[in-house]
Formats: sequence, structure tokens, C-alpha cells
Amino acid sequence: MREWFSHVSRVELDSQGRMPIPVDLRNHAALESDVLFVGVHDRVELWSRQRWDSRREAGS
Repeated sequence: MREWFSHVSRVELDSQGRMPIPVDLRNHAALESDVLFVGVHDRVELWSRQRWDSRREAGS
């Protein structure tokens, strides 16, 4: 949990209601053009399409 919370940052929605993803988090998750929203219990995770497909193919 400590590692997860160390990446938390406060952001403000823009005028269109969009939430920007900080650069360090985008880089960490390799988020580029194709981003998936994946529901996990009581939260949502953002995954790059390529990483998600690789993980699914590996059976994890």
C-alpha cells in the first residue's frame, strides 16, 4: 500500500471535466494512445492496450 500511495497526486479537472494523468504516472504505466479502463473490485485501473494484451496472453 505504501508504494501505491506514494504515487498519489492531486489533480484538477479541466474545463471539459477531464482528469489529466501526471507525466510520471503515464510513463510508469506506459500510457500512450490506446488506454483501457479496467474495473477491479472497487476501483478502476488504467492500462496501456499493449501491456494489457501481453498480460492476458501470459495468463496472469
